[in-house]
Amino acid sequence: MVSLRVTTLLLSLASFALAQSTNGLCSVTASTTSYTDSCGQQYTVYCSADSSPGSYASLNNVPDFATCMSYCSAAGPKTCTTVTYVGTTCYLKQSFSNIVRPSGGNTATIYYPPPAYPAPVANGQYRSSGCGTPLNSAISPGGASSVFYGNGSDGYLHSYNVHVPSGYDPNSAAPLILVFHGRGDSGSAVESGTGFSLGRINPYGIAVYPTAIKDSTGQPTWQGDPSWVGNSTINDLNFVRTLVANISSQYCIDTSRIFAAGFSNGGGLVNVLACDPTMSTVFNAFAPHSGAYYTQTGDSNTVCFPNTVLTNDLVHSTCSPSGRVPMIEFHGDGDGTIPYFGGGRRGYCLPAIPHWAQDWATRNSLTTDNTTTVTNNGTVTKAEFGSSSGLLGLVTQFRLANWPHQYSLGSNGGPIDAAAFSMDFFYRWTNPAGPSMDYLSSIYASTTSARVISCPSTLTITTTTTTSTSTSSSTVTTTTSSSSSSTPAITPASSLTTAITVSGSGTPVTSASAVSANGVSTSLNGYPVYTTTPSCPGSNGTYYYDPYTGTGVPNGLYYFIMCGYDLLSGANTNFAATTWQQCFAICDGYPTCTSFTFHQGTCFIKRVNSPYTYSGGDFVQASQNPVRGNLVTVTPGATTAGGVSTTSTSLAPAISQATYSCPANDEQRITDVNGYIYTLGCGNDTTGGGTLASGGRSFNDSQ
Repeated sequence: MVSLRVTTLLLSLASFALAQSTNGLCSVTASTTSYTDSCGQQYTVYCSADSSPGSYASLNNVPDFATCMSYCSAAGPKTCTTVTYVGTTCYLKQSFSNIVRPSGGNTATIYYPPPAYPAPVANGQYRSSGCGTPLNSAISPGGASSVFYGNGSDGYLHSYNVHVPSGYDPNSAAPLILVFHGRGDSGSAVESGTGFSLGRINPYGIAVYPTAIKDSTGQPTWQGDPSWVGNSTINDLNFVRTLVANISSQYCIDTSRIFAAGFSNGGGLVNVLACDPTMSTVFNAFAPHSGAYYTQTGDSNTVCFPNTVLTNDLVHSTCSPSGRVPMIEFHGDGDGTIPYFGGGRRGYCLPAIPHWAQDWATRNSLTTDNTTTVTNNGTVTKAEFGSSSGLLGLVTQFRLANWPHQYSLGSNGGPIDAAAFSMDFFYRWTNPAGPSMDYLSSIYASTTSARVISCPSTLTITTTTTTSTSTSSSTVTTTTSSSSSSTPAITPASSLTTAITVSGSGTPVTSASAVSANGVSTSLNGYPVYTTTPSCPGSNGTYYYDPYTGTGVPNGLYYFIMCGYDLLSGANTNFAATTWQQCFAICDGYPTCTSFTFHQGTCFIKRVNSPYTYSGGDFVQASQNPVRGNLVTVTPGATTAGGVSTTSTSLAPAISQATYSCPANDEQRITDVNGYIYTLGCGNDTTGGGTLASGGRSFNDSQ
């Protein structure tokens, strides 16, 4: 868990009528209620409850639960959807899967009105044999999924997670959604990574997440992958058919609404199921994401032509569905694992996604012409086939600009909530009245992944810094404070501390919690420093002042921007991001991060700042200088520009003495006999490894 310790001790939220007094929140243990915060964002509140998954950051000394929610609202729904408040600590979470009770805290998650999908009805026409069967006592409707085990006809034992929605009625037929994971993952992983268990996305359907059998490399893998070519013992198609029959006999299932979804290798299995004459009749619609659609053509460039390759699969020499198959597919054109434009991989040829979609249109007796819609500021391109047949969208493909090999969610920065659009597609193409009903239109103004919520309240930031010096006779306490009020402007680089726009030119000026009272420097190491959000190539070779504060970072961070560059060292971890400016907040939240590289929708978080290499393209490198922990001393300046106070910046002076020792000289800047300046860190190592090693009598010999 990453903890961002901010110095903001008091957040006063000025008037905006609350839907409910905060004093009434969670006065009843284990209750559930609704609440609208000062930013106008509506939440569902779960008292005496925690939630999964965990937080991406936490804020200490938050005065109350309502303020905790307001922090989440200010961060925006693509960054924060859920909070848990324990004591005076506010845990910010990007996504919400399940409520966990009992707990010593309280949880709130952003409320999304469920789509107006047709609710399950009793005594419907398409009822499975399981209708009327009491629900298994191991299952908690609306809670965490339960794990079960079962064998397919091939004799292999599979596990599978079952999530039952909160309003499930054993006498009313519910949709069934099977979701298949990628190679090396599990049913639990694909559940948390897709969103099909969320009530706001899937309010009525039972979601099942099976786990594949491990291949020879020990990775759970579905048929349709090269790992299983030539293996006659694995039969995932029969296992899936057995699983659907088993679920249908134990739960009340609407047999006209059985759907298949999957990611990567799981998306490849969805394609295999749709190509099968039998399984294409078991399911009513299909939704692969970033699918690995391996064909039986080899990967040599003399035979692998992605735009014309025969789109069969590694199970069927010919893709032969029984009748028309509703198919929706999502794929990032920045996918470096299963490329959007296809190519050779692991001995086989992957088709280009536009060609793959056109072939599905042809199988569905549609023309290959499509209706193309570009939305979400150009990041989403939707191609719908079937207009000339009166079946517009029977085959739909979403191209996600610069999106990597990752399931696209609003909560992970994706340009679209793929699970939500999959469910809308499922219901549309199983609607007896026809597919014209768009159930999401009242919730999503376009194909954006989250609604924009404004925060009209005024934030007053009061920062108090206290320094105590104890002696035998007295304690001297020095307190300084500063406040600023305006409409909040949360910028991508400001992490969770608040950036305030006060100047007439719109230049973000940080609050006193982020910098010293003397302001931000205009230059550092001979390069200009800017407080406005950087961009490439305009910010190349400049510093960006990031107003984040936390442990070891009392006065913000300075990042040096290098457009087109990368670091030769590998990443410690990485995160998806729609813009490279979002990487600042991600790096801020990792105490060991000193730099990052952005490329193809991914922030690569690193612990070293050199050596560099020029890579061109969309690469952006940003490095802290000085790195966190080496504090910047800010001295007053004499000029102002655009409403920003300007100062000069210098490091604490280096000391020079005959020898140095720990802990006496810990964190001091020292000068050796050759004039080189070091920062001494007692009890620490550095990343990156050594280039030379030699013996020494003491630490002082190694300088």
